[in-house]
Amino acid sequence: MLKKYGWVMLIGGLLFSYIFTRWFFTEEPKEASLFETPSFTSQKESPKTYIYVDIKGAVMVPGVYRMESDDRIFEAIERAGGFHPDANLSSLNQAGFLNDGMRIDVLFMDETLNVNPRSPQASSLVSLNQATQSELESLSGIGPQTALSIIAYREETPFKTIEDLLNVSGIGEVTYQTIKDQIVP
Repeated sequence: MLKKYGWVMLIGGLLFSYIFTRWFFTEEPKEASLFETPSFTSQKESPKTYIYVDIKGAVMVPGVYRMESDDRIFEAIERAGGFHPDANLSSLNQAGFLNDGMRIDVLFMDETLNVNPRSPQASSLVSLNQATQSELESLSGIGPQTALSIIAYREETPFKTIEDLLNVSGIGEVTYQTIKDQIVP
């Protein structure tokens, strides 16, 4: 008889525990007021825009890739299968923004940036989109403030051509003419 009541007590205790936890820990639905505006948890997302970039050089799968307009260079490299083991990682600003129609050249360790082979200083050209502040300051007529202005400009609008440098505050035609043979976008 004791065994019979033990099972009844056990089942009753479990049933009581279940009802108790459901009653205390279940949130009741709120009643809508006539004066409240219903809120929706999902907001309408803006449509995604896509761009195309051409990745060449020291990546596992070079080619043209469709990317989202707010993607960064490192995401494009990942899409191309990652870096080749012999890639020169210092030749590229991986945090830079992508532009539609952009060509990304990932150099191998034994390569140098050679935009114009006839230029004796081709390997020392300064990239407006990738240069550090000190590299920008190495250009004639570019001081610390102007270098910071160039960096601030490229964070908002990456350089597509070297002529875009004229849009930066503090860069005039004279400065541009002085450094145009020393820079690349």
